[in-house]
Amino acid sequence: MARRYSEAMLILKPESMHALIPIRRMIAARFQIRFSAARRLTPKELYDLYGDLDERLWRMTAAYVANRRVQLFLLFGAHTIERAVALAGHKTRPQDCRSGSIRRRYGKAIPIGWNMTTYWRNAVHRTQSSAEARIQITALIARHRRSGLL
Repeated sequence: MARRYSEAMLILKPESMHALIPIRRMIAARFQIRFSAARRLTPKELYDLYGDLDERLWRMTAAYVANRRVQLFLLFGAHTIERAVALAGHKTRPQDCRSGSIRRRYGKAIPIGWNMTTYWRNAVHRTQSSAEARIQITALIARHRRSGLL
């Protein structure tokens, strides 16, 4: 089977930043990390990541993530996207993810709102396809590439 080398994004969300060191070790053991930075995401960047959510969920996500630091990882390697999804967790609900995945270890189900809707603070965002990776890398990493950091 031919190796397909590609790039993918993993973004540690605020709820997993307390575990940055062990998560970074998990990532570094499996991928070449081309770039990593801790920063806040702009509303436009959040929309590029989560614009497909319904409006209520989008507002909750934006309110939570926009005011806190996240850790960006640009990964490279063979079959990177498939392997990044496996490491992060295949499902949205942390308890439905494989044991040992980032979402299973560090994600939480948080009841919020008036009717206690469950909101998944699932610890990590990951790209799921090469098309999505191109969009997200362009949106999130472009300014670092222009500045010569990449």
